[in-house]
Amino acid sequence: MGKKGKVVKVSLLGDGGDVGISISDRGEGIPRKNLDRIFEPFFSTRPGRVGLGLTFAKRVVEEQGGRIRVESRLKKGTTITLTFAKDRRRMLRREKLSPEGAGTDNN
Repeated sequence: MGKKGKVVKVSLLGDGGDVGISISDRGEGIPRKNLDRIFEPFFSTRPGRVGLGLTFAKRVVEEQGGRIRVESRLKKGTTITLTFAKDRRRMLRREKLSPEGAGTDNN
């Protein structure tokens, strides 16, 4: 953890059609020139780091029909928000249980 403890704020979000989670810190922030690159595989500004964490996170979120958004201000911190459709699971369940889908292989 270094010399001082780090504080991370986690918030749950919800509205009529979406649910999500927002993760914020009060760290150094991400420079504007790097914001467009943070989801690129192997991009990292820290020596010895692989740079796959956010690439992997974005891929998983989008494969599940979600969205990922990053807001950052230098010397103020960064917020990453993951948002998913609230009814996604119900829709998938209906597709699998519907009579029209019986006997078909969706794999």
